[in-house]
Amino acid sequence: MGLGGLVEANAVLQQMAVNDYSKAVEGHYVGIFADVAGAVNGTQTRIVHLTSTVKKVAQGDLTDLAEYKRVGRRSEHDELVPSLVQLMENLGALVADAGMLAKAAVEGKLATRADATKHGGDYRKVIEGFNLALDNVIKPLNVSAEYVDRISKGDIPPKITDTYQGDFNEIKNNLNACIDGLGGLVEANAVLQRMTVNDYSKAVEGHYVGIFADVAGAVNGTQTRIVHLTSTVKKVAQGDLTDLAELQACRPSVGTRRIGPIADPVDGEPRSARGRDGGTGKRRRGRQTGRPRRCIQAPGAIIAKLSKASTRCWTPYCCPSGKATGS
Repeated sequence: MGLGGLVEANAVLQQMAVNDYSKAVEGHYVGIFADVAGAVNGTQTRIVHLTSTVKKVAQGDLTDLAEYKRVGRRSEHDELVPSLVQLMENLGALVADAGMLAKAAVEGKLATRADATKHGGDYRKVIEGFNLALDNVIKPLNVSAEYVDRISKGDIPPKITDTYQGDFNEIKNNLNACIDGLGGLVEANAVLQRMTVNDYSKAVEGHYVGIFADVAGAVNGTQTRIVHLTSTVKKVAQGDLTDLAELQACRPSVGTRRIGPIADPVDGEPRSARGRDGGTGKRRRGRQTGRPRRCIQAPGAIIAKLSKASTRCWTPYCCPSGKATGS
């Protein structure tokens, strides 16, 4: 009867040797045979429980941690329970830091980082990977936010030269394209600033698209017309009225209007002032008559024609033939 316990215990141990913990010693024995059966069954019970715990940990369930910490070492040489406790604690710390980083990201706190030094081995690599991923996300986002802020305030920044990957590189390319377009506004502003001090020597030279091209074209059109008008004024100042026919041939733009009354080229009076005098049927005349009056009126007529041409003809100077005559 006693040796039967040894035989049964041996059979259970043989199964445990191949990781089969489905059987325990079932017989009732005495003395040392009972002790052997109890030791075998105790080992089998703990290994079954450990297996259950490992399965839970594999599924992300760390609820057994408190129990193992309460039990602690079962003997001086017990390395199994302390190791299992350390495993679950380290995994718990990893999960806690990952959850903290995820929560911070959802809340927009992208500067938040986990302390990777609290972790060891590959667990540290996991946290360092999280931190690095956030670094690679926040850097292009911060650059984008800074550039949008500067552009909104009229401060055009230089193009982004840093290297980004994937979608972040697409964001960089779009910002750089925006800066290229705004370059047209910068160049147009430089030309306009010169024009405010009567310097019409420069035009917008860059090639742009969309509204930036429209602005550049409007600035260049204005600059071209003022340069041509300046040339005409210079000729008139020198007594050269050869541009008169060209100006008379200009077709007025729709929606333009003359500024103030225009002197009549015949009698030098504003057309708005010409009329009947008190119902007498007589036209009002100025005091000047004869050659002196004509000498005074002639410049007025020329200026009137120049004023009429410069205010009406805001499209490029052109002749009936359709050829542009602006310089």
